[in-house]
Amino acid sequence: MDYLLRTLVIKKIVIIALLMLSALANASVPSTINYQGYLTDSAGEPINQTQTITFRIYSQANGGIELWSDTKSVAIDQGAFSTELGDGINSFPNNLFDGPLFLGISVNTDAEMSPRTSLTSAPFALNAERLDGQTAADLIYTDAEAVSAMGSISNSNPLNHSRYTDINARAAMGTRSNTNDLNHDRYTDTEARSAMGTRSDSNDFNHDKYTNANAVAAIKAADGAGSNLDADLVDGMQASDIIAAASAPQGTAITGPTTITSGGRYYLANDISSTSTGVISISAPGENVILDLNNKTISSTSVAAGSSLVRLFSTSTIEIMNGTIQGVVGALSPQAILTNSTAINRLVLKDLTIVDTSGVTVGGNGACFIENNIINGDSTNTGFSTPSIESRGLGMTCRNGFVQNNVVTNSVFTGTTASGTGGMNLNGTFVVKNNVIRNVLLHSGVCFRLVRGLATQNVTSGCETNSATDAGDVLLSSGATGIDNAEG
Repeated sequence: MDYLLRTLVIKKIVIIALLMLSALANASVPSTINYQGYLTDSAGEPINQTQTITFRIYSQANGGIELWSDTKSVAIDQGAFSTELGDGINSFPNNLFDGPLFLGISVNTDAEMSPRTSLTSAPFALNAERLDGQTAADLIYTDAEAVSAMGSISNSNPLNHSRYTDINARAAMGTRSNTNDLNHDRYTDTEARSAMGTRSDSNDFNHDKYTNANAVAAIKAADGAGSNLDADLVDGMQASDIIAAASAPQGTAITGPTTITSGGRYYLANDISSTSTGVISISAPGENVILDLNNKTISSTSVAAGSSLVRLFSTSTIEIMNGTIQGVVGALSPQAILTNSTAINRLVLKDLTIVDTSGVTVGGNGACFIENNIINGDSTNTGFSTPSIESRGLGMTCRNGFVQNNVVTNSVFTGTTASGTGGMNLNGTFVVKNNVIRNVLLHSGVCFRLVRGLATQNVTSGCETNSATDAGDVLLSSGATGIDNAEG
């Protein structure tokens, strides 16, 4: 469709006048141009709907290079419309309005209308050739005028631009002294030493180099009387401090009954006692847990038989070491350590003292390493008058591992089958070495039983039974071999 565009000259003049008054009041120049027009179709009928209009600015009335453009959706009412050019993302470049400019307009997909409109000065532009009301000629000072305006050379005239001569500068700076920060004369070596004063520990400015003898004497004086430079401090710490820091427990402190649910290293900060099952429980699936008892004690005063002080659940690796686990004397003894899951890949128990409990019952599909432990059952068990009190020593059903340098004493087994074990029952492929099993009371069964593996240099003694079905002190199954083991 062909369109006709007529610029509303009268309206445009009125709006420009209003914008000029507003700018004078606010002392700021608008960054857009208001454009108004009147649009009809080729028959002269006014357009009465929104149209897409593209505005372009050129440096020539015909042809030339497009310097700026913007396409806008413009609402048209009975042919009349008004829009702001240069707003939004299509703002005018800073250097656009420098020379003659022409505005070209096209509607929708029609060709650009002809002729282009020449852009003339707006009221704000009339001040562009002046700076605060002065012309460029007003701002050009001659050297003589500039020097005169700046005044003569003086310390109190910050506008003066003349360069100080060396004599002027020295005179302004004054004489050389410790209190004159501006003086620039170089001190001679003699003057500098004199200004710094004599060498002493309290004079930070003195620059004389210490001789070796001076340095050694100063270091000895700082190190203390009688010092022979023996380096008795490292970073301010004595050797005893370093030893204490190295031997301090590492990891997360445990101060009361707790359940460990994440991997890491833990240690007891103090003795812990509770009447509940599982004073310490470890359940951290797929993670490694190290529990250092830190030479402290986990104990219980009334945990029922069949329960446990330390309970082990699904965990990749568990290591328990360095401390005491104590149960109840003369009552239904709890287990010291009991595994409640087969999903333990590796179990390590070492340097533990376990007393007055029903012993240790551990099992799982992984490897078990039991080393340097003392497992001492209820010492009040002197016979079979109270067969309900039971302390089975060490019972393990791991896949493999080693059991060495352990002592199992005062163990009681009150079962009725010969397969039961009161001292040490190892159901797996183990290397069993240098263990002592003694003072075991059996209703039936055996002091020491190994299903598979190798038993070397172990000692059993004091095993007593009151049943004809007793299997003896040592029972090695078909998959086990015994070498140099002794029976008492």
